[in-house]
Amino acid sequence: MKATGIVRKLDELGRLVIPKGIRDTYGWENGASIEIWLDEQGNVVLRKYRPQCRNPVEELLEEAKAALPALDGAARMHLEQAIVELSAAARHV
Repeated sequence: MKATGIVRKLDELGRLVIPKGIRDTYGWENGASIEIWLDEQGNVVLRKYRPQCRNPVEELLEEAKAALPALDGAARMHLEQAIVELSAAARHV
């Protein structure tokens, strides 16, 4: 894991703000459920929660969102538009 150079303090309730750049990179939108656990080395690991029973369209949308950081230019623009359109359609199904 690479260091980002960002340091955050826990507040009095133990909350920590995840920087927007990191949330954007991993497609973590406001209200996203995040799993938290410790690995074998004692590192805190965060991952977007994925329930066991998922709609296949939602799974494809998550994979498409995860691919966005690797794209740029027209490819990224087209994929972003497809994600928006499919997300809207999936809400009406």
